[in-house]
This record gives sequence, C-alpha cells and structure tokens, in this order.
Amino acid sequence: MIAIRRIELGSPEHAAALRLREVVLRTPLGLSWSDTDHVDEPISHHLAAFDGDALVATLMLKPVGDGVMKMRQVAVDPAQQGRGVGTQLVAFAEAYAREQGCSRLIANARGTALGFYRALAYVEEGEPFLENTIPHGRVSKQL
Repeated sequence: MIAIRRIELGSPEHAAALRLREVVLRTPLGLSWSDTDHVDEPISHHLAAFDGDALVATLMLKPVGDGVMKMRQVAVDPAQQGRGVGTQLVAFAEAYAREQGCSRLIANARGTALGFYRALAYVEEGEPFLENTIPHGRVSKQL
C-alpha cells in the first residue's frame, strides 16, 4: 500500500527524493545537478510516496504568489510507473496545496507527460518550449 506525506528538507527521506529525482529526471538526459538546481529546495514543500519504507515517488510545490504554487521535479520510480502512484501523489499534492491556501497549480510538464496531466484535468497553456534540452508544455489546474 502506498503512503504519501510531506518530508522535511535535509532528512534522510529528502536525500532519497534527491536521488530519485536525479535517476529519473537528470541521468537519462545526461545532466547532473548544479548549485542553482537546488535553490528552490528551502522554499518548497516536499512530498513523497512510500511503498513500505521505500520512497517511490516525489514532487515539490513551490509557492509563487497570489494563491499559486508550481509543481516541480515530479519523479516516480520506473518500477512503479503505470501503477497509479503518480496519480495518487498529484492528488495528494492538490489537496495539500488547497490546505496551504493555494487555488491554482502550475507546472512545466515534459512533453511525454502531457497526457498524464490532461487525464488529471490540467489544461495546457501557451506554446511548447524546450527546457533541459527536451520539449515541455505549461499546464495548470484550478483547485
């Protein structure tokens, strides 16, 4: 059974989330972390999904003002993809964001993930763009 909760910056769970984000989001693109990649860590809310003691998915919610948060660094362990873990994590993030007074979530979604967000009622905004060398689209959802 999957359990989802907020994790603390600097905790062992946060270290596991950083490793998962690197394996899922950076390594396949041949990218490594730079100091500027972690600048939003202290001002973001960190959420993670666990299967027993194993962290299997994570994301960050960065407050950007006016009741808006930006969902960032969404990563699901490849062995868990397609099993609903990402959907559960995003639903938890939406409820968590509402509890924090957020009325809208935005995200820069990889082109390969746009269908995932559409299925969760996110709306695409603007034109596609390149970020970290790959196509992305901006998505948003009113909460």
